[in-house]
Amino acid sequence: LVLFQYYLLGHPVLLEAHRYPTFVDTVVARMAAHVFVITASLRAEYLKRGIDPAKITVIHDAADFTVQTVSHEKREGVVYAGSMTDEKGVHTVLEAARLLLPHSDISFTLYGDATHFLHHVPDNVTLAGQVRPSEVQEKLASAKIVLVPNSARSAQSSTYTSPMKLFEALQSGAVVIASDTPANREVVDEDDVVFFKPDDAKDLADKIEKVNRDPVDEKLIQRTLLRARKYGWDTRAHTILEALRK
Repeated sequence: LVLFQYYLLGHPVLLEAHRYPTFVDTVVARMAAHVFVITASLRAEYLKRGIDPAKITVIHDAADFTVQTVSHEKREGVVYAGSMTDEKGVHTVLEAARLLLPHSDISFTLYGDATHFLHHVPDNVTLAGQVRPSEVQEKLASAKIVLVPNSARSAQSSTYTSPMKLFEALQSGAVVIASDTPANREVVDEDDVVFFKPDDAKDLADKIEKVNRDPVDEKLIQRTLLRARKYGWDTRAHTILEALRK
């Protein structure tokens, strides 16, 4: 109600959209002076609803960029940090871990609220609980492999979300293994990360085993860090301001 009052008083309305558009979202988008969406797929949905393409800008999410100095020799294990839900692909991570139980040199650490998983994890998985947002990068920087395993069973997770966890993973200095989803493909390609088939535990396990076995690909790590620099909050703010000036 306040939003509509603001609009009727002649003040400009700006919309930043993070989800598949509802009826109310579409109404607000029609009113808005500019609409910012976090994926190209979301832009396409707003275009279908007749929103002027000139006032829609794709602006992905971002993360605080910090330089990681942990040497690869001191890194170990596979790390996931985030929501412990099937939508985020945690079911695939746990199944991949079971498949890798014969490999005693591969261990998993999962950060997040895993209360409902306590009795369903293989022995090579440590449930480390929740950590402060300020501690996430430190945890990722200790890993040899960081996972971004979003499920393709959820359109929101696979197509319409700009995965903040991917941006955090890119700057970790670890090898990033990510599910091959449209949302992830908007940000990275095979030159930046190792892709696996979404929801395919066997493919994820195979990719983890290969990365763990092979020598560290320093060029891949450097390309990943360069990509991460493009998705800082300062860069995002600059893009928004430039769109508004136009």
